[in-house]
Amino acid sequence: MYGKAAPQHRQPPAPHSAYAAGDLSSKRHHRQRPQAEELRILAIIRNCDADAVFAVYPFTPQQAISDAIIKYSYVPVFCGVGGGTTRGLRTVQLARDVESQGAMGVVLNAPISNPNMLAVSMAIDIPVVATVTRMDTDIRARLDAGASILNVACADRTADIVRKIREGFPDVPIIASGGKTNETISRTIEAGAPRPPRRSCSSR
Repeated sequence: MYGKAAPQHRQPPAPHSAYAAGDLSSKRHHRQRPQAEELRILAIIRNCDADAVFAVYPFTPQQAISDAIIKYSYVPVFCGVGGGTTRGLRTVQLARDVESQGAMGVVLNAPISNPNMLAVSMAIDIPVVATVTRMDTDIRARLDAGASILNVACADRTADIVRKIREGFPDVPIIASGGKTNETISRTIEAGAPRPPRRSCSSR
Protein backbone atom coordinates (compact mmCIF):
# COMPACT_ATOMS: atom_id res chain seq x y z
CA MET A 1 0.00 0.00 0.00
CA TYR A 2 2.87 2.28 0.83
CA GLY A 3 5.22 0.91 -1.79
CA LYS A 4 7.06 3.05 -4.36
CA ALA A 5 5.00 4.41 -7.17
CA ALA A 6 5.72 3.02 -10.58
CA PRO A 7 8.06 5.31 -12.53
CA GLN A 8 6.40 7.48 -15.12
CA HIS A 9 7.92 7.25 -18.59
CA ARG A 10 8.07 10.62 -20.30
CA GLN A 11 8.11 10.90 -24.04
CA PRO A 12 11.29 12.57 -25.36
CA PRO A 13 10.74 16.00 -26.92
CA ALA A 14 10.23 16.08 -30.64
CA PRO A 15 13.45 16.85 -32.49
CA HIS A 16 13.71 20.29 -34.05
CA SER A 17 16.07 19.27 -36.80
CA ALA A 18 17.77 16.34 -38.44
CA TYR A 19 20.76 17.03 -36.19
CA ALA A 20 18.61 16.71 -33.04
CA ALA A 21 16.95 13.58 -34.39
CA GLY A 22 20.29 11.83 -34.57
CA ASP A 23 20.88 11.92 -38.30
CA LEU A 24 24.51 10.82 -38.45
CA SER A 25 25.05 12.21 -41.91
CA SER A 26 23.77 15.62 -40.72
CA LYS A 27 26.03 15.52 -37.66
CA ARG A 28 29.01 14.60 -39.78
CA HIS A 29 28.20 17.43 -42.20
CA HIS A 30 27.94 20.03 -39.41
CA ARG A 31 31.15 18.81 -37.80
CA GLN A 32 33.27 18.73 -40.94
CA ARG A 33 32.30 22.09 -42.45
CA PRO A 34 33.88 24.32 -39.76
CA GLN A 35 36.91 22.03 -39.59
CA ALA A 36 37.50 22.32 -43.33
CA GLU A 37 37.09 26.12 -43.16
CA GLU A 38 39.55 26.37 -40.27
CA LEU A 39 42.11 24.27 -42.12
CA ARG A 40 41.75 26.42 -45.24
CA ILE A 41 42.35 29.62 -43.27
CA LEU A 42 45.31 28.12 -41.40
CA ALA A 43 46.78 26.93 -44.70
CA ILE A 44 46.58 30.48 -46.11
CA ILE A 45 48.16 31.95 -42.97
CA ARG A 46 50.98 29.41 -42.93
CA ASN A 47 51.84 29.83 -46.60
CA CYS A 48 51.32 33.55 -47.20
CA ASP A 49 54.18 35.95 -47.91
CA ALA A 50 52.83 38.75 -45.70
CA ASP A 51 54.98 40.62 -43.20
CA ALA A 52 52.43 40.01 -40.45
CA VAL A 53 48.95 38.62 -39.81
CA PHE A 54 46.01 40.69 -38.51
CA ALA A 55 43.77 38.22 -36.68
CA VAL A 56 40.56 40.26 -36.58
CA TYR A 57 37.07 38.96 -37.31
CA PRO A 58 33.47 40.12 -36.86
CA PHE A 59 32.57 38.19 -33.73
CA THR A 60 33.74 37.89 -30.12
CA PRO A 61 37.50 37.17 -29.90
CA GLN A 62 38.34 33.72 -28.59
CA GLN A 63 41.60 32.46 -27.11
CA ALA A 64 41.37 29.16 -29.02
CA ILE A 65 41.36 31.02 -32.34
CA SER A 66 44.28 33.32 -31.48
CA ASP A 67 46.28 30.37 -30.12
CA ALA A 68 45.84 28.40 -33.36
CA ILE A 69 46.76 31.34 -35.59
CA ILE A 70 49.83 32.26 -33.54
CA LYS A 71 50.93 28.64 -33.38
CA TYR A 72 50.73 28.06 -37.14
CA SER A 73 51.95 31.44 -38.39
CA TYR A 74 55.55 31.99 -39.51
CA VAL A 75 55.17 35.76 -39.19
CA PRO A 76 54.17 38.06 -36.30
CA VAL A 77 50.48 38.05 -35.39
CA PHE A 78 48.42 41.03 -34.21
CA CYS A 79 45.25 39.81 -32.48
CA GLY A 80 41.93 41.59 -32.23
CA VAL A 81 40.71 41.74 -28.63
CA GLY A 82 37.44 43.63 -29.07
CA GLY A 83 36.50 47.22 -28.47
CA GLY A 84 33.04 47.18 -30.02
CA THR A 85 30.58 44.72 -28.50
CA THR A 86 33.40 43.20 -26.46
CA ARG A 87 34.71 45.80 -24.03
CA GLY A 88 35.69 46.52 -20.43
CA LEU A 89 37.58 43.96 -18.37
CA ARG A 90 36.98 41.35 -21.06
CA THR A 91 39.25 43.22 -23.50
CA VAL A 92 41.94 43.52 -20.81
CA GLN A 93 41.84 39.78 -20.12
CA LEU A 94 41.90 38.91 -23.81
CA ALA A 95 44.89 41.20 -24.32
CA ARG A 96 46.77 39.46 -21.50
CA ASP A 97 45.90 36.06 -22.91
CA VAL A 98 47.08 36.74 -26.47
CA GLU A 99 50.27 38.33 -25.14
CA SER A 100 51.02 35.15 -23.20
CA GLN A 101 50.27 33.13 -26.36
CA GLY A 102 52.92 35.06 -28.27
CA ALA A 103 51.05 37.81 -30.13
CA MET A 104 53.14 40.72 -31.39
CA GLY A 105 50.39 43.26 -30.62
CA VAL A 106 46.68 43.70 -29.97
CA VAL A 107 44.12 45.42 -32.20
CA LEU A 108 41.22 47.39 -30.71
CA ASN A 109 38.09 48.31 -32.65
CA ALA A 110 37.20 51.95 -33.24
CA PRO A 111 34.28 52.22 -30.75
CA ILE A 112 36.48 51.47 -27.71
CA SER A 113 36.62 54.25 -25.11
CA ASN A 114 39.88 55.94 -24.20
CA PRO A 115 39.75 54.74 -20.56
CA ASN A 116 39.23 51.17 -21.77
CA MET A 117 42.17 51.49 -24.17
CA LEU A 118 44.32 52.89 -21.40
CA ALA A 119 43.46 49.92 -19.19
CA VAL A 120 44.51 47.53 -21.97
CA SER A 121 47.76 49.37 -22.67
CA MET A 122 48.69 49.37 -18.98
CA ALA A 123 48.03 45.62 -18.65
CA ILE A 124 50.36 44.46 -21.45
CA ASP A 125 53.83 45.19 -22.79
CA ILE A 126 53.14 44.61 -26.49
CA PRO A 127 51.92 47.40 -28.82
CA VAL A 128 48.28 48.50 -28.89
CA VAL A 129 46.85 49.13 -32.37
CA ALA A 130 43.91 51.57 -32.39
CA THR A 131 41.52 51.33 -35.33
CA VAL A 132 40.46 54.64 -36.90
CA THR A 133 37.29 54.72 -39.00
CA ARG A 134 36.24 58.40 -38.82
CA MET A 135 37.73 61.67 -39.93
CA ASP A 136 36.87 63.34 -36.62
CA THR A 137 38.70 60.78 -34.43
CA ASP A 138 40.71 62.50 -31.68
CA ILE A 139 44.14 61.10 -32.53
CA ARG A 140 45.90 62.86 -29.65
CA ALA A 141 43.46 61.29 -27.17
CA ARG A 142 44.07 57.85 -28.69
CA LEU A 143 47.83 58.24 -28.38
CA ASP A 144 47.51 59.49 -24.81
CA ALA A 145 45.38 56.41 -24.04
CA GLY A 146 48.23 54.13 -25.05
CA ALA A 147 47.86 53.55 -28.78
CA SER A 148 51.22 52.72 -30.37
CA ILE A 149 50.00 52.22 -33.94
CA LEU A 150 46.99 53.54 -35.86
CA ASN A 151 45.02 51.18 -38.10
CA VAL A 152 43.18 53.38 -40.60
CA ALA A 153 40.23 51.57 -42.18
CA CYS A 154 37.86 54.10 -43.75
CA ALA A 155 37.02 52.56 -47.13
CA ASP A 156 37.29 55.17 -49.90
CA ARG A 157 38.25 57.91 -47.39
CA THR A 158 41.29 56.03 -46.07
CA ALA A 159 43.83 58.07 -48.04
CA ASP A 160 42.26 61.36 -46.93
CA ILE A 161 42.35 60.40 -43.26
CA VAL A 162 45.92 59.11 -43.52
CA ARG A 163 46.91 62.47 -45.01
CA LYS A 164 45.20 64.35 -42.18
CA ILE A 165 46.88 62.22 -39.51
CA ARG A 166 50.29 62.70 -41.14
CA GLU A 167 49.87 66.49 -41.05
CA GLY A 168 49.50 66.51 -37.26
CA PHE A 169 51.48 63.39 -36.32
CA PRO A 170 54.22 62.78 -38.90
CA ASP A 171 56.00 60.09 -36.87
CA VAL A 172 53.08 57.93 -35.74
CA PRO A 173 53.19 54.39 -37.21
CA ILE A 174 50.20 53.81 -39.50
CA ILE A 175 48.68 50.68 -40.95
CA ALA A 176 46.14 51.48 -43.66
CA SER A 177 43.97 49.31 -45.84
CA GLY A 178 44.82 49.96 -49.45
CA GLY A 179 41.83 48.42 -51.16
CA LYS A 180 41.94 45.93 -54.01
CA THR A 181 43.32 48.03 -56.89
CA ASN A 182 46.72 49.50 -57.64
CA GLU A 183 45.11 52.94 -57.88
CA THR A 184 43.71 52.93 -54.33
CA ILE A 185 46.92 51.43 -52.98
CA SER A 186 48.98 54.16 -54.66
CA ARG A 187 46.72 56.87 -53.22
CA THR A 188 47.13 55.48 -49.71
CA ILE A 189 50.91 55.32 -50.03
CA GLU A 190 51.09 58.86 -51.42
CA ALA A 191 49.01 60.05 -48.44
CA GLY A 192 51.71 58.86 -46.06
CA ALA A 193 51.05 55.24 -45.26
CA PRO A 194 53.62 52.48 -45.77
CA ARG A 195 52.83 49.60 -48.11
CA PRO A 196 49.18 48.79 -47.28
CA PRO A 197 48.05 45.29 -46.43
CA ARG A 198 46.05 43.14 -48.80
CA ARG A 199 43.40 40.69 -47.62
CA SER A 200 44.16 37.04 -48.29
CA CYS A 201 40.53 35.99 -47.85
CA SER A 202 37.23 37.73 -47.39
CA SER A 203 36.03 38.36 -43.84
CA ARG A 204 32.58 37.22 -42.83
